[in-house]
Amino acid sequence: MDQVTTFMDEHLDLFKRNDEDKTLTKTMINNYSKFHLLPPTAKKKYSRDHMLMLLFIFYLKPTLSIPDIGAILMPLQKILSKDSTDLSLEDFYNTLAKAQFDHFDVFSEQIQETVKISQSLFSDSTTKNSEGLSLIATIYMLSLQASLQKNLVAHLIDNYLKPIEVTKEKEPKKAEKKEKPKKPHNI
Repeated sequence: MDQVTTFMDEHLDLFKRNDEDKTLTKTMINNYSKFHLLPPTAKKKYSRDHMLMLLFIFYLKPTLSIPDIGAILMPLQKILSKDSTDLSLEDFYNTLAKAQFDHFDVFSEQIQETVKISQSLFSDSTTKNSEGLSLIATIYMLSLQASLQKNLVAHLIDNYLKPIEVTKEKEPKKAEKKEKPKKPHNI
């Protein structure tokens, strides 16, 4: 599992806010397994599909809850099962990655347009600190866009994937100790 966390840290370094941040920990992987977001491992070995599922989880986690991620990944695994289609999880991931790469310029232009609009709001202002106001407006507008997109995703999940209740594997109950009746103290 150390190899998995090291691999993810190295390849997802771009997404760290601080150098000491971890992209993935052993505890996270164990929790994803308990919530059935990851298929079982074969002799504790992680396959290419496991790594791809961890990437999907990593990308979805900042905006979605674990039940919502499960509502996406569980049907995905069923759809891409060997009986259902000839498309592999890797093919699916590569198709999405290519689409993101191909449309990065469009996404970048949208962000630049938002920044331009928010900065123009206070550019003619005689107010002191118009740069500070423009920065806050930019942060607000980008956050609002992210929130709207997150709400759209939640709507799609709720109305089309119907989020499932992701529950941890049932752990065996510990045998409750029977208390022995106390003998009255002799006086």
